Amino acid sequence: MPRVRGYGAFAVSIVTVASVYMGAKFFQPIVVDQLRKDNNLRPDVDVPPLSSDATASLAKDRPHS
Repeated sequence: MPRVRGYGAFAVSIVTVASVYMGAKFFQPIVVDQLRKDNNLRPDVDVPPLSSDATASLAKDRPHS
């Protein structure tokens, strides 16, 4: 049975890593936008321009049919 538990632990670790990565990608524009509004961004760190509304920016890029 140790092999089954090993596969389970491996699956849980993969799901955990994936959810942390996707959560960071989702919340990064929201957090950066709020820091910009509050004027709390550090001046020595370059932050790439991020869109807090990615679906709207994607909709602008698509041609209307």
